[in-house]
Amino acid sequence: MRRITQSVKVGNVGIGSDYPISIQSMLKCKTTNIEECTKQIKELEKVHCDLLRVSVPDKESVEAFSKLLQISNIPLIADIHYSYDLATDVLNAGAKKIRMNPGNMSDFSKIDKLVSELKNHHACIRIGVNAGSTNKQYENLSKVDRIVQSTIDCVSVFENLCFHDIVLGLKSSDIDTMVESNIQIAQKYDYPMHIGVTESGPLTSGLIKSSIGISRLLEKGIGDTVRVSLSSCPVDEVIAAKMILKTFGLKKDVPEIISCPTCARTSINVFDLSQKVEKIVMGYNKDIKVAIMGCPLNGVEEGKNADLGIAGGEKESLLFIKGQVVKKISNDKLLDEFINLVNNYIGEMDND
Repeated sequence: MRRITQSVKVGNVGIGSDYPISIQSMLKCKTTNIEECTKQIKELEKVHCDLLRVSVPDKESVEAFSKLLQISNIPLIADIHYSYDLATDVLNAGAKKIRMNPGNMSDFSKIDKLVSELKNHHACIRIGVNAGSTNKQYENLSKVDRIVQSTIDCVSVFENLCFHDIVLGLKSSDIDTMVESNIQIAQKYDYPMHIGVTESGPLTSGLIKSSIGISRLLEKGIGDTVRVSLSSCPVDEVIAAKMILKTFGLKKDVPEIISCPTCARTSINVFDLSQKVEKIVMGYNKDIKVAIMGCPLNGVEEGKNADLGIAGGEKESLLFIKGQVVKKISNDKLLDEFINLVNNYIGEMDND
């Protein structure tokens, strides 16, 4: 059961126990590269990313952030390090949420101006504390205590200024440290929590670490917004987060892909096809199961519990719905024909 928290809003997306758990990612390019940022934003819109963080390291990035606000249908969060002036500038540019790292913005005497700007713009803040950037006065403490105490110090300053539109995010690349830090802070405050394993690694190992760490917190009801931080494209982060939440029963409207691991009987490129199909069907907020099977010998039978699927053959493949073959198609047209099948199936679902 999710813990009861306060709630904040970023555009039309709420964060807190009054709302579903939201999924975040982050642009992975120079903020000033509008063309590449736009490309990544549109890809993330297709897979229904809820919130998107954008790094704002300089004045030029503030101007770029303002332009991206006009482009993106996903609410944008400005990620600020080191500079309270940049935080003020990006709020004036239209940001409704910023993320600050108190380990890199340790002059808390400047927070009063930031709070004034946050209130003026009806914006919220994530206090994001990473294990690698905590208050230096706590360097002799354990990793968990450094993270927790650095968070408490920063929260206290905001609370003393009567500002409570806060999200807390305590992260580490070490799972145990991340989990224990979040548990301790969740016991102390009722602010919504941003959870994830930072710097978790490349796609495969990062998925494993993130899944374990995030799951351990979700089991305790902790987590109101999630980011799976991967050294991979941002779309992979969103798909991973969706599947973690779906597996926990916390998100229903997510397609599920089942695919065979392949063997000597396989005649189609299951690896490539399943990845392409996954990214396409994730564009639908539908609770459907799709099977990508490598051979017609067992494919239809093994995939019969799926809503629809492919059983690949050497030159032709079978398309099936709930275990019933509906079409045989040449492999050079396989992806296009299958997407048509998916579109028609979902269209019928919408009409029911």
